[in-house]
Amino acid sequence: MKLAQVSALLCASVALLMIGCGKAPSQTYTGKVTLDGIPLEQAGIELRPKEGGATGVHYGTTNAEGLFTITEDDTNPITPGEYTVVVDKVPTEMGGKSEVPDLYRYKEKTPLSLTVADGSTDLAVVELSSKP
Repeated sequence: MKLAQVSALLCASVALLMIGCGKAPSQTYTGKVTLDGIPLEQAGIELRPKEGGATGVHYGTTNAEGLFTITEDDTNPITPGEYTVVVDKVPTEMGGKSEVPDLYRYKEKTPLSLTVADGSTDLAVVELSSKP
């Protein structure tokens, strides 16, 4: 009798493991980048956590309207907190200069930041100036 109970318990445990407890769905965060009030197309955006709270480095690319999305994954969730923002746009021609001023292109220099609020997937508009 004991062997039958242990076997049934073992089978039930294996079945639960195969089904899984269900993981939380990935969240997609959205934001916008502008340069002098105009949407910045095909720019890369990087969110780097500031100390305390936020975790992981996250990347996105803007579309023609300056909109970007960043989708978290199981290994790199986006957590609430403060992030430093780095923005760059690679020139299309060899030897060309980025449209984005150097101030915004390097994590050590950028004054840009944003807050990811708990429960919200909307990110603030990242506003750049060509004459910072």
